[in-house]
Amino acid sequence: MIGVVCGFPREDYLLMSELAIDLRFQRRGFGKLLVSKFEMRGFKKYNQINVGALDGAINFYKSLNYSPFLLVQFENNEYSKKNFANFEVLSIKEGSVELKIEECSLEKLIELRKIFPKAHLQYIFVKKKSTNEKIH
Repeated sequence: MIGVVCGFPREDYLLMSELAIDLRFQRRGFGKLLVSKFEMRGFKKYNQINVGALDGAINFYKSLNYSPFLLVQFENNEYSKKNFANFEVLSIKEGSVELKIEECSLEKLIELRKIFPKAHLQYIFVKKKSTNEKIH
């Protein structure tokens, strides 16, 4: 098997949960092909696809025109809203906050992990179905 992609429906978006390409076949376009096929099927029913990127996949999703936000997850009471005063908060829930970010890179993520050492930080990439999207 060359690769696999898995997704799970959420209330208002489709979550691409796993994308894996055998190491022997990476950097040959198979990942982009799998994502393209996933989008083609997913956008038939959903207007948005979200995917959490591992550190090494940041540039991959940026190259596919996915837009990032930063998900910060932490133990309850570890951080409060005031800890995020220097950021534009998109959403805040118990134990997590979603932040709008200007710069999306591994270097920036490492820098932010130093600011929030007791949290798990991950970029979440989002792609919305375009209004002129062709569905096959």
